[in-house]
Parts: sequence; structure tokens; C-alpha cells
Amino acid sequence: MVLTKKEMFGASDFKTNIVKNEQASPFISFSNDGTKNSPTTITAGSDWLIDLAENDASSQKYLPMTNMRIVNNSNCAIIVFPNQSIQGMMLPSGAVVTFDRSTVPAVYSLKIHNADSSTSIASSELNVTFWKEGIVYDRALADMNKSFWNFVGKRMSR
Repeated sequence: MVLTKKEMFGASDFKTNIVKNEQASPFISFSNDGTKNSPTTITAGSDWLIDLAENDASSQKYLPMTNMRIVNNSNCAIIVFPNQSIQGMMLPSGAVVTFDRSTVPAVYSLKIHNADSSTSIASSELNVTFWKEGIVYDRALADMNKSFWNFVGKRMSR
């Protein structure tokens, strides 16, 4: 029996998919300085939404991102909501926190909430950097193994 490329890898082109989804990205940075549709100040109790695809067109080919670093140089605590989820993580003032694939597996957007009741976050006091690591050998094997068994399962159910 001869298997077609479409049967093995689905409707998408396997080679294009690997290049698009598994290539390491450049660092994509945001700061609350008025660039890339960001606010210059974040008033008490308000939010800043970073949508990677909308705010930086060059990031679209690397989505979802697997890592992000948040630097809070303000005097305010912030709450971050990866992908605008319901569950947020509190970061105190002066914190530098890095999230990777194990803590936040896929990042498309980030909502930052100023948790202070009276103080605003001034310009350039928040810096957020996103990036995607390239594929690693162990993960490539795991993905191939998963694809193989998905394929075998479909063939056996016929």
C-alpha cells in the first residue's frame, strides 16, 4: 500500500508547516511608551492589552509564542492575564519574571492590569518581550510519534 502525503500529514503542506510553526523567532518587545499602539501611562485600575498579531505584524508567522519576559519597573503591582484568560498572575513592583512553555504553553495575547488603586504606571515602566524557541530534537520526535499513532488509528478504524 502506498500512502499519499495528504494521508500522512493531513491537508496542510508538511514542509511549510514545520518552517512556519517550528522556526525560532526574533525577540518582539513592547513597552508602555506610546509605540505599537501602547499607552504612555496606565491609570490605576485600567488595562493594557497586547495582541501580538494585531500590534506587531512581523510576529504573525511565529505565533503562538512560547516564552515571555515581563519587567515591572513601576511602583505598582500588576496582574497579567496570558491570552486574556480569567486566571491572572500578580507581579509586584520591581519584578522581572520569565514564563516559558511549561508555565504558559502558547501565547497569542497578554492583558496587563494595574492593580494599584491610586497610582498610575508612567511611560516606559513596563517592558514585555515575547519570543519563540526553535524546535528541539526531543519535541520533534514526540510530535512525529503522535502524528504516526494518529495516522495508524485512522487507518485501523476504516
